[in-house]
Amino acid sequence: MSTQKNTTLMINDIMNQFRIIFQRDIEPGESDDKVFEKLVAYLMTCKHALDYDFDIQDIHSGQNEKTSGNERSIDSAAVIINGIVVPGVEYLEENYKEFQRNMKISYVFTQSKKTGNFSDVLGNHSKFISGVCLILGSEEIPEGV
Repeated sequence: MSTQKNTTLMINDIMNQFRIIFQRDIEPGESDDKVFEKLVAYLMTCKHALDYDFDIQDIHSGQNEKTSGNERSIDSAAVIINGIVVPGVEYLEENYKEFQRNMKISYVFTQSKKTGNFSDVLGNHSKFISGVCLILGSEEIPEGV
């Protein structure tokens, strides 16, 4: 069996387990591409969070066929304060006193593709970086990214 085939089978097995564990966050019949985006978003967010029990809907951009393009090429965006994934502005309003001192803030943005090749990597990367800069309020794309 080829390495490519083994890798594909392994990724499919991981995605199937992810579908089972996070069925509340995955729509029935949701495409493999969207599930892969959510898997990558979850894994990358977990690298910065202390608690892995958060709703994927709190970090996923929520794009679908009808809203495609509105997400600015960003699959997910997470704000993490002191290891806690912030589910929304309401959470900050309710807990702002706890966060007044010694805040460690992380922003996690993801863009992923489940393809066998790297077509238009530069174009996708440029759109992603532009989207992140727009969200963070930067007028210009920083050099070196």
